[in-house]
Amino acid sequence: MTPLVQLAYSFYHTSIPDISAQARKLISAYQFKSDPLRLYYLALGTGREGVEQFRAAVDQRFLLRHIKAMDSLLTGEDIAGRAAFTNEDEKLSRANPILLILYGHRLAAGASFLPAQSPTFCAWRLTLQ
Repeated sequence: MTPLVQLAYSFYHTSIPDISAQARKLISAYQFKSDPLRLYYLALGTGREGVEQFRAAVDQRFLLRHIKAMDSLLTGEDIAGRAAFTNEDEKLSRANPILLILYGHRLAAGASFLPAQSPTFCAWRLTLQ
């Protein structure tokens, strides 16, 4: 099954960990695109289970690996701990502000308020350009 069908199946069974896993598969399949990132944070919802999943360490590591992959593409350097590229020919002209905002929100949800400012201000600066 495609990740989108699996995501719909997870919605039907209201399994928040499965919804998160399927949304992460979509993000990996369509790297550095904004729509899968938006679908990820919309799919989790605002209930207690959704917030707990958003604060989960596995989701934080996932987002950080994708930020490292984005930085690796932008700088041309190989960064340790980055996510694998799904499209080796991918070219980025600038960082994805949605990914940075999402990571900043994740840090703030985990009560890491000071570290959350860096990606948030970086994304804000990108939107002004």
